[in-house]
Amino acid sequence: MLTKMNDAMMNALNIKLNPFREEIRDLVNSMEYMNSRFEDISKEHKYTQEQVAILVKENEHLKTTVSDLSNRIDHMEQHSRSKNIEIQCVPENKNENLLNMVLQLTGAIGSEVNESHILNCTRVAKMRREGNRPRSIIVELCTPRYRDEFLTCALKYNKLNSRQKLNSTIIGISGNPVPIYICEHLSPTNKALHAAARMKAKQHKYKFVWVRNGRIFVRKNEESQFLWIKNTCSLDKII
Repeated sequence: MLTKMNDAMMNALNIKLNPFREEIRDLVNSMEYMNSRFEDISKEHKYTQEQVAILVKENEHLKTTVSDLSNRIDHMEQHSRSKNIEIQCVPENKNENLLNMVLQLTGAIGSEVNESHILNCTRVAKMRREGNRPRSIIVELCTPRYRDEFLTCALKYNKLNSRQKLNSTIIGISGNPVPIYICEHLSPTNKALHAAARMKAKQHKYKFVWVRNGRIFVRKNEESQFLWIKNTCSLDKII
């Protein structure tokens, strides 16, 4: 009797427990599947991280390469202008003779540059078309030495004639005198950097900003050391 009762109870208990066993079996299968998927996802994530690290490294290399190439291009553009001077703010005229104006200018400042030293004279397009400022005149000389001599004579002339510096009447343009300026012919990148350096130097009350051989320098006063502004990062040195 006890044996029969025990068997009956076990059968009844098994019948009751079977659904739970099925649920547990399903749960175990689900956990095994989730664990397998987790392993797959972990492997994919690790692979993705490795690929991202490779891409980041390649991106940094490309940035360095682009920066290096940009610097080389800027250097080449500036070097191609090493024999040039830029004459700014000269009033424009349809019948103007640029070569004659430049020769009148060289005679006025006492430069040894003559017609045989001048390879080309031309006006260039304005960077800001909406402005009223005349197009600059670019003079290409035969060597950088004549460029430097021209610039030195122009600087000396303005120092000796501080009350009447270089102006349009000196080169035979009638009417009210208009100040004209002579400087090195800078590449677009250096021209923008020069403008930014002048603006920041003015904000911090620097007395001197100048260009020599395409390089931009600033100096706070006569006693301070000069700073070479190589790029936009160098502007942070102006404090």
